[in-house]
Amino acid sequence: MGNKSNINISHHLLKRWTILHSYTHYFMIDTPNLANFKSISHEVTGYSLKNLESIVSADIHFVSEYNYLQADATALFRGICNVRSLVLSATSLMLLSCEPLPVFADLMELDMRHYYGLIDWSSSDKGLETLLTSSQLEKLYFIQMKKIVLERQSIF
Repeated sequence: MGNKSNINISHHLLKRWTILHSYTHYFMIDTPNLANFKSISHEVTGYSLKNLESIVSADIHFVSEYNYLQADATALFRGICNVRSLVLSATSLMLLSCEPLPVFADLMELDMRHYYGLIDWSSSDKGLETLLTSSQLEKLYFIQMKKIVLERQSIF
């Protein structure tokens, strides 16, 4: 994709951060009062995240298919591992299987309802196991898709 440009965000009053469909940026974020972080992107944008101890919620959606995502998401997940509430897409959960796995010790609410299409849970096992075993989870939201076959019955 070519060279990425650097965007430096350092502000002590910033409370909410939303990134929508960034392709060519590397974000260096230093925001000690950030409470809400949201990223919806076609690729794993580069991140350097500092001073996010006050973060309460994060919403991470990578909308490309997993096979097309080439970058490492470790820095992103390590930067937001203090969240209490986390919303993940299926692709994001698969990327959470990165090494070394971050620990989400403060996580109390996990929402995985925003999946598109059918989910191959086997490719997300490691990330999901990490979230479930390393957190204080009180609420878990997900949709179990079930294949329904309708048969046409003849009355004759």
